[in-house]
Amino acid sequence: MMPQLDVPAGLVGTLAIIAFGLAIVAIVVAPIVARSRGSTGLGAALALVPFAVLTVAAVLAAAAAALGTVANQAAGVREVTTAGLALICITPVLGALFVRLRYGPTGDRTFQQQMAGNAVSSMLLVAILFEVLVVTGFLIGVAVGFFVGTPLLVGLAFAGISVLGTAGATLFALNRGDAFILELSKARRADPSNAREAMLRNVVQELALGANLPMPEVYVIDAGAANAFAVGRDTTHASIAVTRGLLELLDREELQGVVAHELGHIANLDSRHGLIVALLVGAVVVLTDLFFEAVVEMAQHPSIGGDDIGEVVAGLVMWLVISLLAILFAGTLKLFAPLAARAVQAAVSRDREYLADATSVSITRNPAGLESALRKLDADPTRLLDANRGTQHLWIVNPLKEASEGGHGWFDTHPATADRIARLRALAGQDARRDAEPSAAAAT
Repeated sequence: MMPQLDVPAGLVGTLAIIAFGLAIVAIVVAPIVARSRGSTGLGAALALVPFAVLTVAAVLAAAAAALGTVANQAAGVREVTTAGLALICITPVLGALFVRLRYGPTGDRTFQQQMAGNAVSSMLLVAILFEVLVVTGFLIGVAVGFFVGTPLLVGLAFAGISVLGTAGATLFALNRGDAFILELSKARRADPSNAREAMLRNVVQELALGANLPMPEVYVIDAGAANAFAVGRDTTHASIAVTRGLLELLDREELQGVVAHELGHIANLDSRHGLIVALLVGAVVVLTDLFFEAVVEMAQHPSIGGDDIGEVVAGLVMWLVISLLAILFAGTLKLFAPLAARAVQAAVSRDREYLADATSVSITRNPAGLESALRKLDADPTRLLDANRGTQHLWIVNPLKEASEGGHGWFDTHPATADRIARLRALAGQDARRDAEPSAAAAT
């Protein structure tokens, strides 16, 4: 039997609290230093600060979990919670390190490397969101379990139930989500008798053939704002919708760039990916909202009994203390868990946009078309009235103009247009250099 380790009183809790605080600091600092991602020297070094802070937080949380388990010879609520925090902190660090080592710096990647790197980043972000969901369900279960005397068991049960419930909702939504989004956007099938819409169908058909994809259904939205999106649970059940304003604004070359971008979303299964992410975020929000409402309801209906005034006063004081602590815990969970989940959702959306841009280049071999289209779409002042925050991540540019904060913030669903254009130009320059190398070798 392993001897019990003598851990100083309060050490495990102190390490866990410091780890949680550092994780919050990283969340606050990341949007600030993200502005320096295109800088060199000190500016580029500052972009690594959030990852360094998360690394320290992960080490401290893991140490707290390990020390608590060894000291008690059995994992408890505190150990499981700090282990979950360590996992959430270390996942983005390991993911960023892997992508950097495997595919190199962003500006030096070919479009194939850009596509692969963004795909890996998106999967890691979904893993983080899944971890947040599991830990949130566990903490809510722990709070409920305290009333029945088995917080660890109930916490683990709630974590499992939240995952199973979300998986069931995901399977249901995958079969009905596409039609709902098209109906919500008031999309209609493209009319072959209309010249512009006939051209759109031809462009979709020729690019789908070139990309070795089944031709998706083509829809038009009668709106003056220039925008487009794609939906589909797989490549054989997919649709592309563009606005009337986009057809009027872009020429054929620019339209090819946009359509190829949407075909990239279809090829990369972004609609399915986005739906899963949205449901995971929704599950976190629903869990925390229901828990907060249950705590408030419980606090409003105390059950205080006693044979004399002393017992009644003691019961009232106990009820006030427990209610305040429960509301504080539920309110903190309600605030931070959905914020973290939505930040990850936005990060996933930004990565998928970069991925679709790179896929567009691989289909058309012409970054200039998409680059010009993005400039026009970004400059278009017309608002898309039927857009909402639940579907804004689907569009090629953010339809909620006032929601854009430059593409570097935690909650921006789209990258900054300047960043997207810079990547397209980098891809074009690398392709040109590769084409020039055989010619130079032949001349030599």
